[in-house]
Amino acid sequence: MLSYITLVDVGDGDPRFVYRVVGSFVTRLLGQDPINLPVGTGVIPDRLEQVLARYALVADAGEGYFHRTELHEERNDFTTVDRLMLPLGPPDEPVGSILCVVVPVG
Repeated sequence: MLSYITLVDVGDGDPRFVYRVVGSFVTRLLGQDPINLPVGTGVIPDRLEQVLARYALVADAGEGYFHRTELHEERNDFTTVDRLMLPLGPPDEPVGSILCVVVPVG
């Protein structure tokens, strides 16, 4: 199961979201190891705003998010995945990290 996990740090600056831990399966899906890179690295440019908006929704609302989508990466623009995004952090404090589980469908 760990190979499907991604942990993203949430910060105040730019970039706001940075990959901290990326499971081996997710790394293969992305076609690169994005650890310590900004979220959105490798995303098709016209999809970047949409990707960052999902992370902002989880970070700002402090609530989980689930969806089924196709990846829109420069190296993988065809795999359909289920993605669960969960905010992590102490109660009554800003979200410090987002835990993602990405599982291919089919």
